[in-house]
Amino acid sequence: MLGILSAQLNESGVVASDADELENRFPAGKANLCTSSLYYDALISAGYLGKDLGKPVAAYARQATALKKNIDRYFGGTVEGFDTYKYYERNDVLRSWICIPLTVGIQGSERCDHPGVVLSAPVDGERFADAGRK
Repeated sequence: MLGILSAQLNESGVVASDADELENRFPAGKANLCTSSLYYDALISAGYLGKDLGKPVAAYARQATALKKNIDRYFGGTVEGFDTYKYYERNDVLRSWICIPLTVGIQGSERCDHPGVVLSAPVDGERFADAGRK
């Protein structure tokens, strides 16, 4: 599985995908934060498993380090005035997915250090309701 995802890395070094966990209920672009974050977590987990089994793991660590940097470069940006993560390249709507990197151990990033503050920020209800429309 890791080889399949590695083959799906785009020119920016994040996983290209035409769908996501939301099954196209919201726009996801040609690469999305969730898929790349899950791949990062899989690389980290493969390293733990390989170490326990006495297998070489340096390649997993190198790939995870590169992917973490690429996630920040590709998805990092300003959304509604917050320095955070975009769900896809041209995303301009603030949603809860900004926490996805935190759930897979991408801690201490310059982005989204205080997701609770960002997630509790006032949002224009009409625009928020329209966010899922394509």
